[in-house]
Amino acid sequence: MKVGIFIGRFQPVHNGHLSVFSYLQDRFDRVFVLLGSANRRRSIKNPFTFSEREQWIRTAFTELAVKKNISFPADRLSVVPINDYMYNDTKWEVECFYQIHALLDDEEDADITLVGYEKDASSYYLHSFPQWRFEAVEKVVNVDATDIRTCWFASALQSLGDYRTLVPPYVADAMLGNDAPHFANLLAEYRYYSEEQARFASYPYPDTLKFLCADTILLCKGHVLLVQRKYAPGKDCWALPGGFVQRDETFEQAALRELFEETRVKVPARVVAGSIKARQMFDDPRRSLGIPRVTMAFLIEIAADADGRLPKVKGSDDAQDARWIPLARARAMALYDDHGDIIDFFTGSL
Repeated sequence: MKVGIFIGRFQPVHNGHLSVFSYLQDRFDRVFVLLGSANRRRSIKNPFTFSEREQWIRTAFTELAVKKNISFPADRLSVVPINDYMYNDTKWEVECFYQIHALLDDEEDADITLVGYEKDASSYYLHSFPQWRFEAVEKVVNVDATDIRTCWFASALQSLGDYRTLVPPYVADAMLGNDAPHFANLLAEYRYYSEEQARFASYPYPDTLKFLCADTILLCKGHVLLVQRKYAPGKDCWALPGGFVQRDETFEQAALRELFEETRVKVPARVVAGSIKARQMFDDPRRSLGIPRVTMAFLIEIAADADGRLPKVKGSDDAQDARWIPLARARAMALYDDHGDIIDFFTGSL
């Protein structure tokens, strides 16, 4: 059996993707579309959910089969959610490999080919699976999802203009339905980062510009303390307590200040400061949008109150809510930016 694999985020599905879908449909007995960033929150980089993108992909394969007058049964296509693991490429590779072979079950002799086109450095993953054949395809349609998203947010509630012709009609209709409640948050996020870029446009050394932040992973009895962000970027999204480091602070001082400002956790400051178990800097330029943010994250583990209860917390300052979340439940949450990856780094539970 000939198996074709196509990996992407499809944010959104566009006509360039359709050309590859058609190629897969014609040449392989089974097709697997590995749909990336399945665990990421809605953002201006990932504005569409897994289920929305999955439906577009299935619709595309159905319409292509009708257009070409061929039979392509639904069971020939599998759309597989793949999570991002920013600080563990091996974990991502293992998940891709496991998902494919788990679905193939007893088809051990399957002839597997990874199909894709190498557009830039972000396509490095195409060579991460030496156990599969790789087949490069030509970029037939000159379209980029990043440009489409930028046009979408820049035009706000207006039409997509020429970009509408570069996506299937059902995708364009969804993107023009900007009355969805989440669109206001996405638009506010786009404006935030656009204004940030404008404020620092005259910075004399742009290649060196990075912001310093500090975050806290506060654990207690298998729970992690999270806050719900009050403002853009990431309004309403759950995150680690943290923020920018002020010029007269150390990273540790900033982390503890932000923790108490945003959560009002009822534990003496000296107890929290004395319970730091580990610290780690996270400086991947991709970890946040806008001007890069470098964060020093602090793992702190405290004991429960004398009555066995979790310490009381209350959302304050930049947080509209603060809650103790079981680590097992946090695993299923689409946290802000790389905060799930940071928790994973320290605890291995996500």
